[in-house]
Amino acid sequence: MSPIHLVIFSLYVLSSVGYLAVFRGRAPALGRNAQPLMLAGMSLHMAYLVARGFAVGMLPMTTLPDALTTIAFAMAAVYAYLEIQEGTPMTGLFVLPFIAVITLIGGVDLRALPPPPLVMLRSPWFALHTLSAVTSYCAFAIAAIYGVLYLLLYHELKLGRFSLLYHRLPPLEKLGGMSVRSLVTGFVLLTCAILIGMFWLSRLKPGYLDDPKVLWTLLTWCVFGSSLIARFRWTSAGPVSVYLTLTGFGMLLVSMLLPGHLAASFHQFP
Repeated sequence: MSPIHLVIFSLYVLSSVGYLAVFRGRAPALGRNAQPLMLAGMSLHMAYLVARGFAVGMLPMTTLPDALTTIAFAMAAVYAYLEIQEGTPMTGLFVLPFIAVITLIGGVDLRALPPPPLVMLRSPWFALHTLSAVTSYCAFAIAAIYGVLYLLLYHELKLGRFSLLYHRLPPLEKLGGMSVRSLVTGFVLLTCAILIGMFWLSRLKPGYLDDPKVLWTLLTWCVFGSSLIARFRWTSAGPVSVYLTLTGFGMLLVSMLLPGHLAASFHQFP
């Protein structure tokens, strides 16, 4: 692991410990440093990605370690935005450990630059398309985490049990709102990624709509759209919306495997 990855990983781990202190209501000094530690890790993370982008001459997404490192930063950025907007740090414990683990895996052997990529990967349209898609995936991941917390709290309230989750998590309505805010962010970004991809590929890949990953992504987009419709059309359909969100996120995970393992797709790059 490169030294800078080790430092970024360490900052995210310390931030996770801080969020644990916040959630448990102990070590207030450590808890107060949870967000500053996360923001420090994000600042160093962003500086690394910028330097890496200049080194490879494009968005650092062409190798698995680079992709994971970029995904970890995008996930941290989405979470930081939601935490600042909602004003509650109680869910950080359930997000920051994932970011730390992804950063750790992304730090494996990044010393060698990747082989020269396809010319199409150096296009600014590729950067916009990929960045929008990756950030949308991260927003959906956080929406899924919030959704699981929502369901846990929802069932606790129905059973009349009041555990630590009940006392520490935001109220059910606010937790649902956090999930929806992340879902909307992801849906808008995924829509942008699809539109950019269609504009870009209409000139490069005629017949791109026959690609299995494109079709699967469009189907996933419809599932997330249905989740939003359920949430805003029927205010009592919170659990239904969450289940649809989790279904959509599961489809995204399948989509990541689709190009290389389940079907032939032009989303495979040498």
